Amino acid sequence: ALSDPLTGLFNRRYFEETIDQEWLRASQDKTPMSLLMLDLDHFKQVNDNYGHPVGDDVLCAMARMMTDNLRHCDLIGRIGGEEFAVFAPGIKQTAAQALGDLLASGVHHVEPFSRNVIHVTASVGAFWTTDVVDTTTVLRKADRALYQAKAAGRAQTVWHDPAADGSEP
Repeated sequence: ALSDPLTGLFNRRYFEETIDQEWLRASQDKTPMSLLMLDLDHFKQVNDNYGHPVGDDVLCAMARMMTDNLRHCDLIGRIGGEEFAVFAPGIKQTAAQALGDLLASGVHHVEPFSRNVIHVTASVGAFWTTDVVDTTTVLRKADRALYQAKAAGRAQTVWHDPAADGSEP
């Protein structure tokens, strides 16, 4: 199985295996690339207030928004629960920022019974480079930036800061 059965996006295993190959290829060519990790903000409240079927609908709405707005060469995966990742090769950092901001704005979903509009934002951790970096390191750094986005108030994109961990980008 290559895809997540709920959202139709690539599953974590396939996503990580694929970016492992693609990241190496792009980094050897010095192609700019970005990895964005995102987590839906306060998603537990959606499940608690509306039930898991509505939570599933919100996850699918986010997957559709990502699929509709990303380039055909971008790789999108559902990493787990309400966490997603995007590998964007050949992208300038300014374009990656715009992409992160779009993802952070989240989605609106109309709950079918009450007709309540559910707006869910996302916290986004981003990593961009043209250097050769192994996939495990890239995932770790983007994930660290994701947690910084959550700590800084959510619904925003935070870039990995090399000074924060004493490493180069």
